[in-house]
Amino acid sequence: MYSNYFLVNNEFLNDFEEPERLILSDFAYSLYTELRRTKSNLLSKENYLKSNRTKYSVVYLYCPKCKTAGFTVCRGIKQANELKYCAHCGETNITHRYQEGIKKIGKLIMLSKNPKQSDEDLSLSLNQQLCVQLCSVYEVYLREFYADILNTKFVKSGQSLYDKFVADCKNDFLNPGKTNDRLKKEISINYKEVIGKERYKTLLLLSEYRNVIVHNNGICDTKFINQHPEIPKHTQIFPQLDTILTFFCCMGQAVTLLDAEYQKALKAQAVSSITEKIRLGEIKQENT
Repeated sequence: MYSNYFLVNNEFLNDFEEPERLILSDFAYSLYTELRRTKSNLLSKENYLKSNRTKYSVVYLYCPKCKTAGFTVCRGIKQANELKYCAHCGETNITHRYQEGIKKIGKLIMLSKNPKQSDEDLSLSLNQQLCVQLCSVYEVYLREFYADILNTKFVKSGQSLYDKFVADCKNDFLNPGKTNDRLKKEISINYKEVIGKERYKTLLLLSEYRNVIVHNNGICDTKFINQHPEIPKHTQIFPQLDTILTFFCCMGQAVTLLDAEYQKALKAQAVSSITEKIRLGEIKQENT
């Protein structure tokens, strides 16, 4: 699914003031009527704008990375959902990148579910690396989430500081505490509150596992033992499959909740930009 498009229908139009809503609805309907080859089954404007399944869907595309935006017509919502890359800068959208990473992790989980009895060492290594991969995929998602919203909200139209925002992140989004601080202070999103305290604790544990695996070859160090005194010192972290699945499901739930905040920020920008274009006369009311 392309996260950065908005179907021009009643749900989208409801965010506009009455004058702009009328102009935009006429504009969208005129595109639909111009492209219909036959007029016999032409929907009325009312029915067109309340439908999500029309063959000629008018959508507003917005790339939060290069900030290119504009209207296009898709052959139904299915085609709109297949848009994965910005036509201007070539960058993939945040949802597609995350889903591709999750697919690979899913394949590794299937391998971990069916180990041979003689492959205990392989199973240990695989489950450890699954923790590392989960953290990496989530870090990329959080970094894009942050940079996209920052670029959308605070950089004026026609300009982009996306690459600078990404570079400034360093590896902060591997740390749940730093993630919470950055999102709260810089884009006014309370990360811990959005995903929920219990999910936050679970993802914090995943981060701790990852740090021990990456920085201490999977052997519990003093820092980890201080946080988890019930674990004997120098124990090798051996995450069981149930633990991996808990991390996997928790991360997916967190992303779903964060996606709602992401769409809200991008939609606010879309409404603001379109409203300005209407007031400047760049989008005009059509005779329908």
